[in-house]
Amino acid sequence: MSSPIKKLSEVARINPRRPNLDRDDNTYTSFIPMKNVNDNSGIVEKLLDRPYAEVKNGYTYFEDDDVIFAKITPCMQNGKHAVVRGLLDGIGFGSTEFHVIRSSEEVIPEWIHFFLRRKETLDEAVKTFTGAVGQQRVPKSFLESLEIPTPKITEQRRIAARLKVQLAEVEKARKAAAVQAEDIQKLFPALLRELFSNLRNMNFIQIGDVTQIQLGKMLSPKSKTGKSPYPYLRNQNVQWGKIDLSDLAEMDFSEKEKEKFALRPGDLLVCEGGEPGRCAIWKSRRKNCFYQKALHRIRPLSNNLEPEYMMYWLWHQAFSGAFEDQNAKTTIAHLPVVRLSQLSIPLPGINDQRKIATKLRDELDTVRETERTITKSLKEISLLPSKILSHAFEMI
Repeated sequence: MSSPIKKLSEVARINPRRPNLDRDDNTYTSFIPMKNVNDNSGIVEKLLDRPYAEVKNGYTYFEDDDVIFAKITPCMQNGKHAVVRGLLDGIGFGSTEFHVIRSSEEVIPEWIHFFLRRKETLDEAVKTFTGAVGQQRVPKSFLESLEIPTPKITEQRRIAARLKVQLAEVEKARKAAAVQAEDIQKLFPALLRELFSNLRNMNFIQIGDVTQIQLGKMLSPKSKTGKSPYPYLRNQNVQWGKIDLSDLAEMDFSEKEKEKFALRPGDLLVCEGGEPGRCAIWKSRRKNCFYQKALHRIRPLSNNLEPEYMMYWLWHQAFSGAFEDQNAKTTIAHLPVVRLSQLSIPLPGINDQRKIATKLRDELDTVRETERTITKSLKEISLLPSKILSHAFEMI
């Protein structure tokens, strides 16, 4: 037999009015900013203590056992919703972007909480957004009219307890996979560090002495007339070990500029800003594709320097923090031509360079395959809470 369906406003109060509080301004009071609500687990990770004077005006009021529901995008879709408990003196304040739902004797807080966290509920909430793009919010009326099943309290408690255990197991698995993802990110830098440490007694030479380094064309309004447009690479097109040609911008290049900023297979393209040292080798046979000033083009002056070996050396330097400048006047990291040209690189024979590059390429392939597996696992785990919640309420 199906459970009675009622509007949420029939079994709970939505944004109940704050009572008159006789509270000293210096008394510590619980405070919950939006960032302290974990969107994965749906719990308040940490209660902050603030003097009452700091929070009593301009913030959302709630009490123990209230459900807080993030109303603004993207917090709402991401799942920043929780049951609040453990508040100092049973009361607290938080972000103005919370709706507050206070349950009646007909429903327990967890029942409302789990129902609101369902993907189906959140998808319906999106359809009611009001406000400008980027500042859209779920109106109070959505929660008031939301229909929710209301089985007996004993049944609500039984299902909620089961869901709590299941979701806790999922969160445990997600955290374990997230740790694996963090560890795999550290693996290749560690491999680079270990391999290149064996070359510390090798002869070092400055990159500028064995290569030609050329910054790309400056982007300006004059370069966008459309008289002689050609595709060009930007900083975002050059990733770690690969060049993305799916989204190329265009600007004008004269015949002289085409010759100066031409690309040929084996050129190493290095990001000047953003993530200095991020680089990849141009392997395409495509003609008439150039690059802008956000990138350095490094071209070996002889066949005694393997571009892939040099690429991994630059990665090693980047991962080791060699391009960070603690005394820089700007927070925007960059790698100027002078600094790049003066960077020293160990230079074994060309055959040894190629062996090192091959070994690192194979290691990188293995790392990336493992990374793809972990990423897939994380994605599958992230879908489980929605499936568990949907199934639980389908059975009622």
